[in-house]
Amino acid sequence: MRSVFLAFLVVFFATGVVAHVARVSRREELTLNPTNVHVKYLAHATRTLTNAQRLARGLTPARPKFRSNRRLANRGLPSQTPTTTSTPSLPTPPTSSASPASSTDTAASTSADTTTISTGTTSASTDTTSTATAATTSAAPTPSCTAYVGLLQVSGGSYTGQYISSESNNFGEYTTTGDSSKALQVQYQECANEISYTSINLRTLNGLSDYTNLAAIVGFANINSNLAVGSYNYAYIGGSQGESSPNAPAQSGANSFTAASGTVKPFESDIWTIDPSTSVVTAQWVNTDGSKPTTYIVISDGVILLTADVTRFAMTYGATTSLTVKFVHQSTSAVPVTTIV
Repeated sequence: MRSVFLAFLVVFFATGVVAHVARVSRREELTLNPTNVHVKYLAHATRTLTNAQRLARGLTPARPKFRSNRRLANRGLPSQTPTTTSTPSLPTPPTSSASPASSTDTAASTSADTTTISTGTTSASTDTTSTATAATTSAAPTPSCTAYVGLLQVSGGSYTGQYISSESNNFGEYTTTGDSSKALQVQYQECANEISYTSINLRTLNGLSDYTNLAAIVGFANINSNLAVGSYNYAYIGGSQGESSPNAPAQSGANSFTAASGTVKPFESDIWTIDPSTSVVTAQWVNTDGSKPTTYIVISDGVILLTADVTRFAMTYGATTSLTVKFVHQSTSAVPVTTIV
């Protein structure tokens, strides 16, 4: 009996050790990004700031650019194109000795010419009327949108006062910077006749040059594309080429993480909301079943991410800081409906 009990204890503790080792091994296997892979370099856009934008960021105005003396000297040189014109010779009027037949021919010719001129005048009048009608038609008001440009400033722990950076890491994921001159500049638009959705798309102006939509990309170590309480799933903040549909689950398409790592992952871009009174920027992830979990913006290992369970995520991947993001307005302009730079 005693030997049976001892055997039971051995099996019990052995099972516990195996389970613990399995959990530790599982923890060690999970990494935010793939390891031992060759990443592809992603180009970043270069954007020249206006003096107003430089002053808004606390920078000095840019030095003025002067035109070269050669260009200015060329403006004072005489034109090389000849301007002399010759006066056309006038036809010799008919003499009084012309025959009656000639007079008749002349009269007929004059009449024909008069008819031709009259017809031409009528045509010109018609053309003028058509042009005026076309001008009246094209004078209809063109729908326009308002474009807002600004930076994304974060707060939370040691990251307070920093900005989302215009530079991504090697995997095409955005990080933070304390230098406002290196901050990511984003743009969104509001149109008068546009259907109002709860979310918007943010275009990046000086970030990843080939992926100009600020997007959330499904994490490498995820079990699936869903974010939920009790799950360590996450989504990177990177860039996408296309825009995702509003209020829709993650969709396939070109994005920065897939391009850099070679690992295909879907994304969502039309997920952002900016509170008009506080300028706080929030994200709303949409699961595959259409559900919308409470979505948190966090930073871990220098990477900005989304998750639905900060505690579970931190238990799996280590130190994690929750972030609050604010839109720092820089400029406003009117743009055509189809124009967003």
